[in-house]
Amino acid sequence: MPRPLNCGGTEPFWGLSIGNQTAQFEIMGNPALTFTPVWEDIPIGMQAVSYAIKMQGSNEDITAIISRNQCSDGMSESVYGFGIDLIISGQSGNQYYTGCCSLN
Repeated sequence: MPRPLNCGGTEPFWGLSIGNQTAQFEIMGNPALTFTPVWEDIPIGMQAVSYAIKMQGSNEDITAIISRNQCSDGMSESVYGFGIDLIISGQSGNQYYTGCCSLN
């Protein structure tokens, strides 16, 4: 998976920065949470047009699918090179976010 990758979405505003060793997830107005990538792969038998990554935090886990395709955040004129769907799983249940990413 290409890195560093900066991702984000709206309603609510959130951001995910994925580096080589750690990732930071933040929802506007809340402190950033740190995650460690523990697994990543591409679809079996396919070229690297999408990536799956699993990350562990202290109380939550993130599972994300990142796809190489044009993506718009719906609020600006910006076009990004990747789309992302992510699920945060923790003690309070699951939360699903969708957004766009770009290489840093």
